[in-house]
Amino acid sequence: MGKQSELIQLSQVQSYGAHKFNIDGLLKSVRDQVQSNLISQFGLGPLFNNFQDGGGVDTIHNVRNEVYSSSEVKEDLHKKTSGYSKEIANSNRKGSENYKKINAMQAEAKKSGKLIDPNTGDRIGINEKTDLDHRVALKEIFEDKGRALSGMDVDEAANTKTNLKLTDRSINRSMKDANKSDYAKDLPRKREIWEKERQAVKNNTTISPEKKRSKLANIENKMRADAEAIEKSDRQARLAYEIHVNSKYYLSSNFLGATVKNASRQAGIQGLKSVAGAVVYQLSDLLFDVLMPIVKSWNSYESMKDRVEDFKTRLYKSFDTLKQRIVLVKDLLLAGLSGGFLSAIANTLINAFLTTGKNFARIINDTFVSLWQAVKLLTTKTEVPLSVRIKEAFKLITTALIATGGFMLGEAVSASLAGTPFAPIADIIGTGVAAVMTGMATALVVYLFDHFAEVVDGVKSIIKTMAKGMTVTSDQLKADYEQAIIRIDGIYRDVLEEIYVQYDHLNKLADLAFDLGLKPAKQFYASQEYADEVGVDRDRVLRSREDVKKYFKN
Repeated sequence: MGKQSELIQLSQVQSYGAHKFNIDGLLKSVRDQVQSNLISQFGLGPLFNNFQDGGGVDTIHNVRNEVYSSSEVKEDLHKKTSGYSKEIANSNRKGSENYKKINAMQAEAKKSGKLIDPNTGDRIGINEKTDLDHRVALKEIFEDKGRALSGMDVDEAANTKTNLKLTDRSINRSMKDANKSDYAKDLPRKREIWEKERQAVKNNTTISPEKKRSKLANIENKMRADAEAIEKSDRQARLAYEIHVNSKYYLSSNFLGATVKNASRQAGIQGLKSVAGAVVYQLSDLLFDVLMPIVKSWNSYESMKDRVEDFKTRLYKSFDTLKQRIVLVKDLLLAGLSGGFLSAIANTLINAFLTTGKNFARIINDTFVSLWQAVKLLTTKTEVPLSVRIKEAFKLITTALIATGGFMLGEAVSASLAGTPFAPIADIIGTGVAAVMTGMATALVVYLFDHFAEVVDGVKSIIKTMAKGMTVTSDQLKADYEQAIIRIDGIYRDVLEEIYVQYDHLNKLADLAFDLGLKPAKQFYASQEYADEVGVDRDRVLRSREDVKKYFKN
């Protein structure tokens, strides 16, 4: 047998015996989960997937970018942030108690001569004409859908100590409702205009000296505006505003409730999808295990009735594996529930900073589901080595992502065929292409995981052979070839001798099985041995008197 193994190794075909650890169950479990995941993606995905742009929970970032969880939310926020007017502006200035209180505090601070103008960086003079300015403009705050989503009214958001600052009246009124940083960036252009205005006023002989002084003072004050001071003040005010609005919303019961509700809904859907995929696969696998032996032995049956009876018997026996199958379904249900819930939470958190599309949401979901399966695989107490479990865990995660990518590929193919003559069957073509590509990619990845060392060794061997081929002489090659031929001839002789021994053993068993001169008990036992050796289905071999009686009764 050693020579035979050596021959097999030379021909690059490896034969694997049973591993010293019991990993068959683990590998079958991983295979079942991978196939169930594929069924869930391609067969059931379109029925269960409910992913949407933005993740399904409204965030301040998303609504500011016109991405909403529903049309109702969109309509409500648009209504709340439309129609800004002078009346609204006045009600949030002179009509606001917060505004009046802060205005009085700033006016008192001005008297000390130590108050800094945020638009110039200089101290404000005691007699300087000033306005109480909203650093983040009142109009901008009113029209901010993020502020409206938080439930904060304009007065609470705009009239705060960090947003209301005394500043030079001339500069403030030249800003109007402009963004302060934009205003600062435009200062060089504005200064050119103001300089021309100053020269025009100086050269104007039609206005009174008093009016001329007033106009020139106004221009001089505007020329004092400092871009760096304005931008610094704007950053500070906006940071305080963002903290105020975001903390108000993200710590509210509305947001937390919507997040949990959305995560629970996705968990339920993904759990149901995982169970449906597992049930479909387990049923098909069970029927396959029952039917294949019958199909292979089709001609050995005497009638269709015998086939049906055998089908019933095998189906009944297959229920012995029902407990294991239910465990797999339960595990996939838990993975779907947990992965769906956690991925929805993660997606909502991501959407607080950037908007995700529905495909990204699907990737996050499938990643979390497969991660849950992988973690369970790694943490389950078993004799299987950790290295094997890590490999199988990576296999689960990778194949799940491949299935997700394949599903998105199918959608892209279907969409690309929308305006072509193939439009009526675009979905069928897209699904077919995705299934084929996913199947090939999955098979390749699984093979690489299972035979990684062999692949690496093969690549090394090729490189080594190429390197040797560039240095070896023709005489050396000829000598190596002749040695290999001699070696292979010896191995083939040993293999043929082994085959002869095996056939001789079978012939002896056959002689005993059909030797009518033997005692019936010995002949009966010999026929069982012979049937086992030639590969007869063990369930069809008669092994006792009861089996014989049952056979002839039927």
